[in-house]
Amino acid sequence: MENSEIEWTNHTFNPWIGFSHYSPGYVNCYAETQMDKRYDRVKWGVVGTRTRTSESYWKLPYKWNRKAAERGGTETVFCGSLADVFEDRDDLIDWRLDLFDTVIDKTPNLTWLLLTKRIDMAVLFLTWVRVPPNVWLGHSICTQRESDVVIPKLAKLQHKVGGIFLSCEPLLEPLDLGALPVNWVIIGGGSGPSARPCDVAWVRSIRDQCKSVDVPVLIKQLGSNPVGVPKLRSAKGGDILEWPKDLRVWEFPEFG
Repeated sequence: MENSEIEWTNHTFNPWIGFSHYSPGYVNCYAETQMDKRYDRVKWGVVGTRTRTSESYWKLPYKWNRKAAERGGTETVFCGSLADVFEDRDDLIDWRLDLFDTVIDKTPNLTWLLLTKRIDMAVLFLTWVRVPPNVWLGHSICTQRESDVVIPKLAKLQHKVGGIFLSCEPLLEPLDLGALPVNWVIIGGGSGPSARPCDVAWVRSIRDQCKSVDVPVLIKQLGSNPVGVPKLRSAKGGDILEWPKDLRVWEFPEFG
């Protein structure tokens, strides 16, 4: 998708569609809800199907790369809003290699933001392939347990990728991120009618942890069920003008 509706990226790209639940954050997953309505052929879950997107769609990043090069800059691509690039399935092995070899490696003016919930598979794959320098690895962190398990493993990949980022969305509890071997942190409360509470005190704590070590932080949304602020008009708590001024933090790292 060109000119992505996701606030923190220029483009969104899904090499295939479908994944299985792997984290507390997947409850009320927007991707599964959205795609069940639009693509009956996609069957979610461990035994479900994965549908590769079209060849014409796979060519879109070349156009984005060309335009970015003409402007002399870099643009970002969030890869995997409706999939997990590092899902461990035999039928995804060749597609994943195609993505790295024929798309990511051929688009140096795009920074690829690969967001996963499968750190072990990411470590396994990225340690044996040549990783293009325009790859940034991101991981979803919703709970303290995830933070304790994932962040040390991310640290071991710092030398393999262009950057590392965290997506603390949906933020489900207070987090102590400890040492931050990352280049960027995105924070957000869950959205939708079944969204779980997100206390703005948790958001402030992560913001302060990032600022103490000069890590850029982007507060994406306060969520549909925020705690600690007056009722918001925005359904997902995404109107920054409704937030307390100290939470209006919208920082980006240097890409490229």
